[in-house]
Amino acid sequence: MKLLLWCCLLCAGINLVQADPFQWWMPKYGCVSVLGCVFGTGWLDHSTFVLASVVYGLAALAWVRGRFTPWSGWLSVFCFVVAASALWENLSYVLHKYVLSYLLLSALALIQHLQRRLDSLWAERLMWACVGQYYGFSGLSKLLQSGFAWADGLSMQIWVQFMGRTETQLAHYLLGSQSLAQACQAAALVLELSAWLLPFVPRWRRPWTLIVCVFHLTVWHVLGISFLTNVPPLLCLAFLDPFRTHPADRSEGGRLFSGSS
Repeated sequence: MKLLLWCCLLCAGINLVQADPFQWWMPKYGCVSVLGCVFGTGWLDHSTFVLASVVYGLAALAWVRGRFTPWSGWLSVFCFVVAASALWENLSYVLHKYVLSYLLLSALALIQHLQRRLDSLWAERLMWACVGQYYGFSGLSKLLQSGFAWADGLSMQIWVQFMGRTETQLAHYLLGSQSLAQACQAAALVLELSAWLLPFVPRWRRPWTLIVCVFHLTVWHVLGISFLTNVPPLLCLAFLDPFRTHPADRSEGGRLFSGSS
């Protein structure tokens, strides 16, 4: 469990460190985050981002060391949300990879808060529900916006041509065959929609995780769009069985986090 927490906090921190500093002076085009819509965007500037990121780092360090829990966990989540919101409000695009980090950290904070009343089976299912929600809504939004025509192959070829690394061999194949591009898009859509099964079908979790990791690596290789910080938490969740290390937890509602104070 502690390794999963380390992994999620580290990947979320990497997302913040990778923020593009040149976007802060770009014109703003209206609010896109919940905090921005509720409280306005004037305070979500570069200084807010830096302050929230620093406090996030301190709170995350306290969290993994078991200090001031569960409040250090909730403070980590809050600071990450503020930092991500400040970044979103100053970008010309939306970085969806921040959403999975937020969902996983929120779930871990809730699991620690309720660890005496939440057995490991439900904790595990909650984590996979977050993963399923993230990828499932991604597929659902494509269907609602464009229907099955989203996977026509042509749109992928346009993305590769104008946004991708056309020098790669896979990009060459995709640009040369609309049928191949259509098959890849259809596979991606099925993969995202099948994520809704993850909380309820444990046997699907490991093969799905391997496929989605290959998917992220391929997208990065061909399009240069990096969701690589999604990969380590997914692998940790799927293959290290963080909620199964203590069999007593499942039957007796034992502590899922050690070192809590």
